[in-house]
Amino acid sequence: PARPPPPPSRTEDFEAAWREYYAGATEPPARPAARGAMRKDLESTLARLIPSDAAVFEAGCADGSLLAALPNAVRHGIDYLPQVIAAARAQHPEITFEVADITARDGAGRAGTVEPVSNERLYDAVVCDRLCHSVLDVQALLLGLKRRLAPDGRIYMTAFNYLWELPTRLAERSGWKRPAPGANWLSDADFRNLYDITGLEVVRFEDRLLLPADLPVASTALNRYAVRAPFMKHASLYRIYVLRD
Repeated sequence: PARPPPPPSRTEDFEAAWREYYAGATEPPARPAARGAMRKDLESTLARLIPSDAAVFEAGCADGSLLAALPNAVRHGIDYLPQVIAAARAQHPEITFEVADITARDGAGRAGTVEPVSNERLYDAVVCDRLCHSVLDVQALLLGLKRRLAPDGRIYMTAFNYLWELPTRLAERSGWKRPAPGANWLSDADFRNLYDITGLEVVRFEDRLLLPADLPVASTALNRYAVRAPFMKHASLYRIYVLRD
């Protein structure tokens, strides 16, 4: 008799869980206020940091809403799920979208066989929003971002503060955040070690959001002013790293 197929590996389970998660990314959490607050903050911060005349590339663009919020004329987004790219093209026909995997080389991608980015254009601004939490090989991700970077360009990479892992899990249980599969939670030291390995330099960074909600007075006081205090950096929800080659 034929032998049964081997059980899925941990790698395959990890990939499958994140594919399912991203495929349902359009489904909002029961209480979407926190996600909306972070999205609004990220959009305004990137619009401030990225020069308005820069050609922008986003890895893991999902439905393209972050690219659509930027005023730049040249915007190119990739994602490794065809159905997600189809939705992005329908919603934002003025932006170029492509099915590709930023970590792929020679056709070896996360979702089976997904081609690397097809065009060879380099970009002034390469955006990667929290993708580091859902890939098995963060070093491969960084190298993929680096390959898309023009001379004197910048990578804008966001990552959750690893100290927020427990509050994030509590938020998922209470409906403030859509439950996600097991994720990479890396410290600042971990990231800086990976940047050194891949030949990237931190130009600057910003710690963002102490209160991921839109509450009058309190949100402004905490997210605009208190978050800048040196001792508060460990409490912020996420960080934006600005990197150069």
